[in-house]
Formats: sequence, structure tokens, C-alpha cells
Amino acid sequence: MDSFSPSTQLRAKLSALFHGGKLPHALLIEGGTQQQRAAAARYVAQMMHCLEPTPFPCGVCRACKKSEADSNPDTLIIEKPEDKAAFKKETVKEITSDAYVLPNESEVKVYVFLEFQYMRPESQNVLLKTLEEPPERARFILTADSLNSLIPTVQSRVTPVNIGYSQQSPVLEQVREIADGIAECVASSDEYSLLKSTAVLEKEKQLVQPVLEYLLLIFRDAAVCRAGGTSMTTDGEIAKKLASSVQQKNLAGLVSGIQELEAAIQRNANSTLLLTRLCSTLYGKAHE
Repeated sequence: MDSFSPSTQLRAKLSALFHGGKLPHALLIEGGTQQQRAAAARYVAQMMHCLEPTPFPCGVCRACKKSEADSNPDTLIIEKPEDKAAFKKETVKEITSDAYVLPNESEVKVYVFLEFQYMRPESQNVLLKTLEEPPERARFILTADSLNSLIPTVQSRVTPVNIGYSQQSPVLEQVREIADGIAECVASSDEYSLLKSTAVLEKEKQLVQPVLEYLLLIFRDAAVCRAGGTSMTTDGEIAKKLASSVQQKNLAGLVSGIQELEAAIQRNANSTLLLTRLCSTLYGKAHE
């Protein structure tokens, strides 16, 4: 596997999804270029196999070494045949059967479907039941140019991760600026300023989800700092302010509050109501 260094944005998204030592059973890597999506999918597969209990692959354990050498027997890469216009339906059927076979040596078997937009609806429907009721030790990573390439029922069974912004992207800088401003207001306990800082998203609704993802990282960093840790995913300054002004239990509440809002987005919650809920959630969780 070629060396892959995830952007700050991708690390933020994956960290936000990492719960209890696990990632969701089905992820969609969308956005970016085909090569970037493939590299990100392989990186996530390595995360799922890593023997260390951290959100990111350690790069030194036996499982990571095998993943980097593309020799992990529990990672299966499935691609459209070069001479075909779409994935073979028979191949998809074989994968759905194989998913019930126990892994060779890892905790999970990881199936990576590259460029899922080339899978016809009837083949997607074959995979759907396995995504709806996934075997306990099977994980699925799909890559596609867009979530809209998937039929609606499959869309509802995957967790999308967009890698479309580069680390130096003006959009990502805007996301950081908005998230930092919101976090500053939470730290200062100024409810009016908090309302103003979240109101910015009324005109930038497409940024709500990435802002929530970055806020989640800030709050997690603050909890680490409050507990005496030094490892930060964000720049750390705002996290330190939060750590000095917000109790540990409240920081945990902020993390869970953001996760609840992210779940609401996946259920297509009304954006205006979501922003109102964002402000009340942040203020309430920080001071309850």
C-alpha cells in the first residue's frame, strides 16, 4: 500500500466516528479523486485491523505491517472488471456469502468496494440485506464520487465520509474558523455570543456537518487536556480554554450532544431547527 497521510479534515471525521474502539459497520468514502478515495479506504481498513486501541493505525503492529504491504488476508478489495461497465452481480453474491465466514486472523473482515457508482441498482440490492443485518465480524467500505451514486436504501445503511476538502482548502479554513468561534463562546459562557456564532451557519448550511465534526474534535481535546493529557488533534489553544472553564462531566456532555446532532443530520432533520438545537445543546451541556 502506498504511504497515505490523512488530512486534518479526514482525521477529524474518522475520530468523530470512532466509538468504543470501533468504526461503523459500513462507511462510504466520497469526494476527492478516485486515487484519494482508494487510498483513504485502504487507510480505514488498516484502522479496523490495527491491534492498538486508538482511533488511528499505529503503523508498527503486525496487522498494520500486513495492511501496508497489501497482504492482510482479512482485507478484500473488490473492483469493477476493466472490461466491464459494472460490477458483476455474481461477485456481489459471493461477497455476501463470504461475509459470514470468520476472519483468518483479525477481529474483522473488511470488504472494500472501489468506485461503487459502477454497481447497478440490482446488484446494490443484493448487497443491501447484508448491510441491513451485517455479520458481527464483517465491515464494509465503499468508495464513490458521491453518495447520490447509491440507491436510497443503501444510502441509509452507510455512514458517509467526504474527503473533498484538502487540508489547505479555504472551505476547511472556514469550518475551523466557525468551529473555533463557537467553542470560544462555550468557554466564555456567553449565551448571546454563542447564539451569534451559531447563527453564521444559517447562511452556510452546507457547513453544518463539517463544523459539528470539528467541534467534536475540540471538545474531545478539551476532555483529554482536562484529564492531564497532552495529545491534541486540533491546535489545542481553544481546547485548553475549555478545559480550564468547563467541568469534565460537562465536556463529556458536549461530546455526546454533538454526536446526537450528527445523528439528527443523518435523519435529515430540519436545518433551522437543528441550528436552534445546536445553540441550546451547547449552552445546556456546558452548564448543566
